[in-house]
Amino acid sequence: MLVTPRSDRPRGDNTGKIWSEIRDGDVYRVIEIDGSYYRLQIRGEFPSLYPIHFFDVLSGIVEPGWVVSLEDEDESISLRFPETSARGFWEDVHDRDEAAIRIMSSVLMRMKESSHS
Repeated sequence: MLVTPRSDRPRGDNTGKIWSEIRDGDVYRVIEIDGSYYRLQIRGEFPSLYPIHFFDVLSGIVEPGWVVSLEDEDESISLRFPETSARGFWEDVHDRDEAAIRIMSSVLMRMKESSHS
């Protein structure tokens, strides 16, 4: 699934968060959909969550292997790889847990390889 930033997206929010890493005209591959957020690897080491309404969809074809899950706490729907669906997985990645980083790297490599087929 490919997305591109909307030109009319907010540049920040009421908490002081500024999304300066998002660049107009760039195209991003969605790693997962978590409720109303896309997980994208934009600039930097690890993928992060960004509000869906910041982006337009260029290609709605989902990644082979994504599974759908219903999140209990807010009853939202998520689409992600089974390997990344464990509670706290992305927190472990950001905490530099070696096992989580290996899994993330494997998933990103598989996505890269499938984009060339």
